[in-house]
Formats: sequence, C-alpha cells, structure tokens
Amino acid sequence: MRFLTDTDDEVFDLLIGYAGSSEIVSEVMARPGRDSVRLPQVIKEIDELLAARKSQAALRSRVLDVPLAMAVAPV
Repeated sequence: MRFLTDTDDEVFDLLIGYAGSSEIVSEVMARPGRDSVRLPQVIKEIDELLAARKSQAALRSRVLDVPLAMAVAPV
C-alpha cells in the first residue's frame, strides 16, 4: 500500500492530526541519529510518547488528589 500525498508537508500535517500536537511529531522526528525513518516506526513512537504522557498525567493527577496532611505526615 502507498500513501498518496503531494508533499512531505502533507505527511507532517497528517502526523500532527494523528498525534494531536506538532510538538509531539517534532520530538519524534528530531531524535538523535535520525536521517530517515519509515512511517510505521514514526506512528509507533508517537503512540509510545502519547501513552507515556498519559501515564505521567494520570500519576500527577493521583498525587494531587492526596490530602496535604497525608503528603507531609511523618512516617
């Protein structure tokens, strides 16, 4: 299967739409040693980055839900 796109910019626009943020696409594409990459690898790395960010956000949310007295209570 081939993707029918006119330009590389169109591919980036599609990736940004998929990732939801140009920051995420830029972070994946700017990784060290990356001269070329296949589209499935980019999508996999975007998925991994999104999952990691979602996990971090959930952890922060749980930490913020802890009552202050419990957070600073001596052990």
